[in-house]
Amino acid sequence: MVASRFERVAGSFRVLCMSAVAVCLLVLFGCQPAVGNTPTNGSNVPANEAPSGNTPAPDGGKPAEPKEAKYPHQVIAALAKVYLQYGIIDEALRLYDLAIVQQLRQTNTEDAENWIGLADALVKAKEAQKASQAYKRALAIYEKLLQEKMTGGKATDTKLVNFYISRIAVLYQVLGDEPNRMKYLGMLIADEKNAAEQLELAKVHAGLKNMEKAEAAFKKALELTKDNLKENAIVKVEYARALHDAKRDDDALAQVKELVNNKDLAEETRKAARRLMYDIYEARGELDKIDFK
Repeated sequence: MVASRFERVAGSFRVLCMSAVAVCLLVLFGCQPAVGNTPTNGSNVPANEAPSGNTPAPDGGKPAEPKEAKYPHQVIAALAKVYLQYGIIDEALRLYDLAIVQQLRQTNTEDAENWIGLADALVKAKEAQKASQAYKRALAIYEKLLQEKMTGGKATDTKLVNFYISRIAVLYQVLGDEPNRMKYLGMLIADEKNAAEQLELAKVHAGLKNMEKAEAAFKKALELTKDNLKENAIVKVEYARALHDAKRDDDALAQVKELVNNKDLAEETRKAARRLMYDIYEARGELDKIDFK
């Protein structure tokens, strides 16, 4: 009886999630194509097959289309992400499979993030070999996208190129390939005289836990903004956040202490500095040291 009640509750939850997410995405996004797609030409995985596989029909014939197949592939992928987030792995696997197949049918493209989501779900399902295959498919997609954005060895869109490189580096890290991870990290680019690009580069390196290169870019951004109080403060907050994530709280505080009470700065910047200081002092049990005015 308890099991039946649980199944009814779980079933209601699934219907609620699927309906709510589907309606919201259809309204908000108008069923636009997903970002990060690439044509399937040259794919190392058959166009109608995902690593986790689909269940055949009981009579051995063609599988019946799931009811979600009428949704745009973006909605199905979003549903899969919700199920993965809540640990309903069987549904996440089924829906990521369906999202990949539906996108191939609808657009003849694949989305690397769907393959990553499928791989994450396979890891939780203890399907390590299939997960590795899915991660490798995502990697192949991002490497192809990166190649397309590099013309004659030069980036046509620096921000997007850095995004692709960072995702590729993470995937190589997941796959345990440190030499290739470092090779791609070395490809991250930014204009030496552009503070905004140096800041973005620093944040990418910080996100990848590559603090030596992150600090070099943060310091370059600080130097480039030294005559602009407001922009310099934004860099300091981001630098301090990266230092805090790297467990270097004394260095983080040194960057933001002077900002919290500076009324010449934008309120948003001051709030970010105060929030960071609060988190640091709270973790230390030293909230009495905070001096916000």
